[in-house]
Amino acid sequence: GLDVLAQEAQDLHVESLEDECNEEMMRRVSRSQDALTALCTDMIHVYICSAWTRTLAKSPQRWCQGAWHPREVRLLGLFHPLLAKPCPTDVTFHVGDTLVVTGAHAAGKSTLLRSVAAALFLQHVGCFVPCSVATLPRVGAVNVCLEHTDAEGTSTFHHHLLNIRRALDLGGITLID
Repeated sequence: GLDVLAQEAQDLHVESLEDECNEEMMRRVSRSQDALTALCTDMIHVYICSAWTRTLAKSPQRWCQGAWHPREVRLLGLFHPLLAKPCPTDVTFHVGDTLVVTGAHAAGKSTLLRSVAAALFLQHVGCFVPCSVATLPRVGAVNVCLEHTDAEGTSTFHHHLLNIRRALDLGGITLID
């Protein structure tokens, strides 16, 4: 009898100590939450930069560190970063310009738009850009309208018009396929 009571008392004491330790640990973690979040964010950035550097080192195409320009988009030797055998091309336009890309079916129009969008995004997050020369503006938004899935009650044309209106209302650079 006494041995059982002594064991139960010891178990309760251990559980109480565990609860106190857990509470103290949570207090310390909550006081350090901002520092821990910043550390985790920095570690993620280091990992991404490391992976990106390994990817660039294996790439046969030339990547560059872009420069900022208030209005100009100038991408020389631009290529799609995910294609095995990309076809580099030059693209130059200014914010506010209308650029119309025409060509035969499967000629690469959508790939060109995706490449421009990728270059804009990569430059804005501080990565290298998939081209030999890049001059890009800082913009608040890159709006991309590339695909349409039929929505009940709207035509493809109506859907495109709604997307264009939304994109133009947002400002920035709009790419429409």
